[in-house]
Amino acid sequence: MKKKSFADFTSVDIRNFWCLKYKEKYDEEYPTHTYLGNELHEIKTLVEDFGSFPVLLAILNAITDKKQSILSFSDNFKDYLVSSNIPKLLFYAKVYGTIEIHTKIGKLKVLESK
Repeated sequence: MKKKSFADFTSVDIRNFWCLKYKEKYDEEYPTHTYLGNELHEIKTLVEDFGSFPVLLAILNAITDKKQSILSFSDNFKDYLVSSNIPKLLFYAKVYGTIEIHTKIGKLKVLESK
C-alpha cells in the first residue's frame, strides 16, 4: 500500500498527524477533549477555508502546550497560521529540512515579506 501524500490528507489524517506530533513532543497519547466528530468537523472546516498545508504547518506551531486541544487550536487558528504564499514548501522544509534548508527558508521568508 502506498503512503498517502500530505496533499491528499483528509480531516482524519490531519487529526492523526496532530496525535503523532503530540506523542512525539510529550511521549504520551493525545487525549481527546471532546466528541471526536467535533474535532474532525473543526479540522475539515479549517482545511476547506485555508487548505491542508497551512493547517498542517499551523499544527507544527501549535503543539507547544500539553493542554492544547484541537478545538482550542481551531478557535485560535489565526494565531498559528503562517502568512505565506509558499505553505507547502515551508511545511516540507520544517518536517524534512536540514539546518541548511532552514537557513535558506529563513532567507526566503525575508525576501517574501518585502
